[in-house]
Amino acid sequence: AFSSGQQKYLIQLRDTYAQLEHLPTDIQDDDLRAILVVGLNAYIFLFQSIFSGTEHDVFTSRVIRTLIRNTDFKAMRMEGLRSRLEHSRRPHVHFRQCLMCEQDAIVLEANNAICLLCGFTMTYDKLSVFHGGLMGPCPKCDDGFLGSVPFDNDRVDAVCPLCGYVAGFCCLPHPHQGERHRVESYPRGRVNLESVHE
Repeated sequence: AFSSGQQKYLIQLRDTYAQLEHLPTDIQDDDLRAILVVGLNAYIFLFQSIFSGTEHDVFTSRVIRTLIRNTDFKAMRMEGLRSRLEHSRRPHVHFRQCLMCEQDAIVLEANNAICLLCGFTMTYDKLSVFHGGLMGPCPKCDDGFLGSVPFDNDRVDAVCPLCGYVAGFCCLPHPHQGERHRVESYPRGRVNLESVHE
């Protein structure tokens, strides 16, 4: 027996098939694309709900990465994922964009960060590395790693994608090493750069 969600996608597939079967010969490319996008999206959601496992996940990830070049397909997939994104554990806002598909679709599951749109998966430390650079383990939570997030021209925040811990850093010219920089930590908040520099 199919779940109600699966039945919804089966109905979409049936309707797509019916539309394709009765296409006028002079159909416009955009109209045909719109019909196919609905059908492909329904097929992928249905396939993912029935099959799971590494080989199936690799297949759907490859298909999705190819199809998301189409903006209509990407928009429809994101709309279909909205509820799941809202109810999932998400990283800090600066770490939610996927590096592969560039969509705000990263969720935290088990020991990995996963893009719900294209399936790209990375460990928590890689999440910090790929989004600005790893700045060490998080002092607040056991699993997180601090990633650098540019705040303004003179400051970088060290942010944990998992718990949201934030520490501010100033990048100031080192007085004895010319153009090289030192990094000084300070409590989160506004800082007078002149007082830090002295």
